[in-house]
Parts: sequence; C-alpha cells; structure tokens
Amino acid sequence: MSYLNLYSIILDNNFRIAGTVRTKFEYNLDSNISAFVVRNARYQVSGYIRKDFEYKAEIDLSDEGRMRMLDAFVNWIPLDYLEITLGQMKVPFSTHNIRSPHEIAFLNCSFMSKRISAELRDLGLQLMYNAKEYLPI
Repeated sequence: MSYLNLYSIILDNNFRIAGTVRTKFEYNLDSNISAFVVRNARYQVSGYIRKDFEYKAEIDLSDEGRMRMLDAFVNWIPLDYLEITLGQMKVPFSTHNIRSPHEIAFLNCSFMSKRISAELRDLGLQLMYNAKEYLPI
C-alpha cells in the first residue's frame, strides 16, 4: 500500500488545496498476475473568507470505485467561545472517522471501525460552546 500526499499547497493565507491518493499494488508470484487499485483520491479546498468565517469542501474521486462528496461547510466564529457550523460534515463518533486516509497509522482499519463509522456524515447545523472559563468541564 502506498500514499501520495499532495498535502497543504497554500496559495495565500486564505486559500489552501490539499489531497491524498492512496493506492494498492498486488502481485501473485505463482500466476504472474498483478493488480493496481486507487483506493482513495481525496482532494480538499479550505480557507478563510474573513477572520471569523472558515470554509471547507472535500471530495473523494475514488472511494472504493465511486465518487463521494465528503465535506462542504462554512464555520462562523462570532465570539471566542461560540462556533456555528452549517453544511455537510463528519459526525465525531470515533477517532477513525475524524482522520483522513493519510493520517491512519495502519494499512487497513478494523472491520467495526470501517463499517460503523463509514457513513457518519450528516447535513445540518452544529453549535459549539466553550465554557471553560465559567464551568470546569
């Protein structure tokens, strides 16, 4: 298994292009047959519209043979302790789900992680409030 990371091509402070191509090559010595597969071809555009508006769009051109839109959202930070996110994004269920293919340490993930957290993307509105100054949580 091999990775080609086109990671973090920063065009300016407000625009970034990133990508990962994850491939697999197999060769059978007995039958002299080989196979080459592109497992993931993932590309991302992200950046800031203003200091308090962040955006991200990520598409996987080859996710086990099909094309999928992964993330498409805007994030607004009106106050230091409040974030509002609108769009399609990952649901933070497990550590496997919040990592891109180039960040996974092992060649293959466990069956449970792959099947349970594979479809955990949702479309909606998310509010995050940080109350560490007020509540010791």
